[in-house]
Parts: sequence; structure tokens; C-alpha cells
Amino acid sequence: MKILLLMLSLMTGCEASSMVKGCRGGWVNFTHGYPDRNSKIQHIDLVRNNHENPPILQTNQKNVWISDGRFSVYHDTESRNIQVGIKDIQQKNFEEYELKFRREHGPNNKDKEQVDLKSDKGCQEPLIITVSRTAEANISCDKGNKKDSRVKFFCKENGPICEDVLSTKPALRSNGSFTLTETERGFTVSISDVSAQHAGVYWCGVESTGKIIYRAALRRIQLKVEVSVPPVPSTTSPPSSSIQPTTVPNHRFDWASVLEMVLALSLDVMLLMFAVYLAYKGSVLLFEAQESIQKKESKPLVSFKRSI
Repeated sequence: MKILLLMLSLMTGCEASSMVKGCRGGWVNFTHGYPDRNSKIQHIDLVRNNHENPPILQTNQKNVWISDGRFSVYHDTESRNIQVGIKDIQQKNFEEYELKFRREHGPNNKDKEQVDLKSDKGCQEPLIITVSRTAEANISCDKGNKKDSRVKFFCKENGPICEDVLSTKPALRSNGSFTLTETERGFTVSISDVSAQHAGVYWCGVESTGKIIYRAALRRIQLKVEVSVPPVPSTTSPPSSSIQPTTVPNHRFDWASVLEMVLALSLDVMLLMFAVYLAYKGSVLLFEAQESIQKKESKPLVSFKRSI
């Protein structure tokens, strides 16, 4: 009987931990509500459950992200919950954690919530894919468990956050160049008609709800977009937008051409003068001949008397 009472007391003292699943090299973000919704929390500690190491993070700041290495904590006073992020998960990070809450008013002891980070069975190797603007490509995001009812999503890194592009929620199954299709083992993302702005790092992930809400990345996808570049104009050709230089004709005086023209003109003049001279000479000779003939016709006949 005493043994049974001892076991019951030990079981009562043990706190059940909430399970969160993630992947090596990926990230996980989980949200845990206040232990008491009506309480006001002053201080938050994130510690490893083995108590052998110092706290990972301690903060009394509210509504702001506090980060240290791979770990981040956000105390949301409006929603009355704590958000914890773990990025670039390593094998040693798969362990139990404790969230310790210290209230503003009340005893100095802290309420505790345990979270156990486990490896997900749907983890996949990273993928680098290059597509041209007009080509189509498919990305497979398999979870490895057909009965997994968690919400699936496809998000793009934007600084410290990952913005949802697609989701198995009805309103987010298609988004411009991206389309999500569920399969027996997970889902497939089809890509088409992309531009340079679509390049970046994407993640396939799952979202779970319950006592603890978490989102976990299962696969990293780096999308590269090939954009055709117009041919570079020749360095000897001026850019189309510049003013084209005006070609100035060469007005250097060509003395050889002038000399040829003068000689040709002189020869023509000489030939013309020679022709005039011949015409003049011919007319003079003709005139003299006519005059000589007229003189002979007008001279009287001379008679000779014979002497006796």
C-alpha cells in the first residue's frame, strides 16, 4: 500500500511534456499559452530539462523577440502566450526543454511547461532547383506518413520569418506562379511563369495544433531563376541613347584633279583655235583664188605686128 501511494505521489509530481517535431538543418517555432490564462507573467526562462547547463534564455521583456544563437523567445502579452523559435537544428538540440513562468504578483516559485523536441520522420534532403522564366518545375514535399493529418505549407524566407505562399488550407492552394497539389505521401508544388523576384529560399513544412501549436520546416528549397540577358552592344558602337556624331566631309583641295581639268580644257581650246585657224586660212585661200581668176578674165589681148 505504501509503495502504491509513493508511486501515485511520484506520478502526480511528474509533468507531461508536449511533443514538437522538427528536422536537422531546419527550424521549428512553437507557441505555448500561459499556465493560467488569468495570470500576469513577469519573467520567462527557457532551460534544458537536464538542469546541468545554465538557462538558454532569460527575459522580462514583452512583445519583442529576444535571441541568443539558434534560440529565440517572444512574450506576447496580448495573446497571453510564449513563442519559441529554434533555427538550424542540430542533433544535440533534440531534447527536452522547460518554459518557466514567473508571475508579477504571487509566490516566487515558477510554473513550468515541458516541451520535448523530437526528429520528424518526414525530413527530406535540401534541394537546389534552377528554372527559366517560361519553364515549369515540380517540387516534392513528402512527409513519409500517409496518415499524417497536420496542415502542410510552403513558405518563403523573408528575413527572420517565413511567409506562407501555399498551404493545404483551402484559401492558399494556388498563388500566382505556385500551385499546391496533395499526394498520398505529402504534397507537390508546381512552379511556372516565374521572374527574378521569385528567387530565394523556400521551405516545405507542417503545422500542428493542440495544447501546443507548432510549425516545423521539413525541407529547404533554394530556387534560382534564369533570366535571359539581351546581347551586350559592341564597345565600338555608341549606345543607342547617345547623340550620334555628324560625319564631316573632307574638303581637302585635290590639285591633281584640277590640273587634269585645266589640261583637258586647254586642249579643247587649242583644238577649237586650230579649227578656227583652218577655217580662216581656207577662206583666205579661196578668196585669193577667186580674185586671181577675175583678174585674168579682165586683162586685154596683146597683138603682135610682124615686121617686114
